[in-house]
Amino acid sequence: MNQFATLISFAPSTGVLTYSVDGVTQTSTVVSSTIPHRAALNSYPNDPVRPIVTRWNTLIAAIKGPVTFGSTPSDVLDSFSAITADLAANDAKVQIHLKPNSDTVASLRPIPFLPPHPI
Repeated sequence: MNQFATLISFAPSTGVLTYSVDGVTQTSTVVSSTIPHRAALNSYPNDPVRPIVTRWNTLIAAIKGPVTFGSTPSDVLDSFSAITADLAANDAKVQIHLKPNSDTVASLRPIPFLPPHPI
């Protein structure tokens, strides 16, 4: 299930992601197999979240092989957990895909705005 949400908080130690969908607060769990997807940087021309989203895309580019929350290379100082916490601290918008019949996040992508009528 895809959801378009505003991040509220992220606890890296537990993986608990709290977000708002249409004004309703929800929580899901980010696991090591959660897949971070690239954000469309050109959609963030003057957005204050752009530097954080740039870090997100840079980390995806730095990983050789499959990209997941659990695959941060040892020579890279940033992590998806740290970036996600920064995104949440700045009320970033995201597209969240949950695994079927669960509250586990299958994939996550920063987006510049919430679509008015998501499909």
